[in-house]
Amino acid sequence: PIEDRVKAIADLAVNWAKLKNTPVNKRRIAVLLHQNPPRADMIGGAFALDAPESTARLLRTMRRRGYVTGNMPSTGKGLTKRLLDGVSNDSEWLSSEDMLERAADKVSLSQYRKWLSEIDPSCSEKMTSDWGRAPGEINTVDDVTIIPGFIEGNIFVGLQPNRGLMDDCVDIYHSQDVPPPHSYLAFYRWLTDVFGAQAVIHMGCHGTLEWLPGKGTGLSSTCYPDLVFGHIPHIYPYAMSNPGEGMHAKRRNGAVIIDHLIPPLMRAGNYDELLDVESKLQEYLRARAADMKEKMTRTADDILRECQKISLLDDIGVAKNCTLSEFEEHIDTLYDYICEVKDNLIKNGLHILGNVPSDERMDQMVYSLVRTRNGSVPSLRESVAGIRGYDLDSLAETPYANDERS
Repeated sequence: PIEDRVKAIADLAVNWAKLKNTPVNKRRIAVLLHQNPPRADMIGGAFALDAPESTARLLRTMRRRGYVTGNMPSTGKGLTKRLLDGVSNDSEWLSSEDMLERAADKVSLSQYRKWLSEIDPSCSEKMTSDWGRAPGEINTVDDVTIIPGFIEGNIFVGLQPNRGLMDDCVDIYHSQDVPPPHSYLAFYRWLTDVFGAQAVIHMGCHGTLEWLPGKGTGLSSTCYPDLVFGHIPHIYPYAMSNPGEGMHAKRRNGAVIIDHLIPPLMRAGNYDELLDVESKLQEYLRARAADMKEKMTRTADDILRECQKISLLDDIGVAKNCTLSEFEEHIDTLYDYICEVKDNLIKNGLHILGNVPSDERMDQMVYSLVRTRNGSVPSLRESVAGIRGYDLDSLAETPYANDERS
């Protein structure tokens, strides 16, 4: 057996047991939101999830169950404002004095050097080689590391630290070569050693911790996800549509993945100018079916002008300066394209933890799930088409033909 790995597993098990046996009103929990790239408008960014509102609702539920949450904002907007009123990872426009005053806490250079000395020398040397001497330049003021976020009661709400400088963050997001900066290690050590977090919740898919350099599975003490985060309970709400990356967090950080729904889906439909074009196209097709040539010409001219106005011709590969007769050769293609656009599924907002779609959103969500075949079970549209004597594939290939018959 590898002694330090046995200890790591034992520590994690003990910490889960300690969390369970700690009275609810004594439990200290950290909730971390993402901010990548580190701009003010990216606070709480998460795939398919309204992370700020989900956090606010989670904390309200925790308060009802006995957690001490202090004067915590009750809405996602309030939570975001509170984070912006403090220090975020976007501190470009804050003075050094403001950063020191607004920070949730600060880590002294002597304290950080102690933490740095506790990790494997090969890792600390790599961090120093890539990021300079401690504490580096990111989220620091006069050799003091700034902790972004705020504390209310026994809850810390913060922002996962940057993986690099502003211009580098996106490029090295998944890098397996670049170690985290000093401020990254300082932040997570502060969570456990100073704030005393007994569990950490990373709100939403996904952050950078699970992508730090190191092995994919069977991590060692020289793998950065392990040496940065340690061995405390890790809870990770994650989009159910992204199991591959969720598995990465489980394997590399011992995360307990809490799958959440995808956002409600809805048909894109048509609106504004596209709706006008569709209406005129249907008018044209009816005129063509009745062999009303004068009306066809007049309507086609209206459609062409509207398509030129909204740059729709490029989408179907027709020159913007085409003649009316050339355009009429592509009328069916244009109508098929508009039908395809309006039938696409799009997200209807973001999911909020604990929020089940209702009313029209529920109807749209159910429709989006039954509109495609499920193995041997036909789709809803396929069934309805069959009852009415149509072949769904033929309708999908030439929707204009059906409109002409109607």
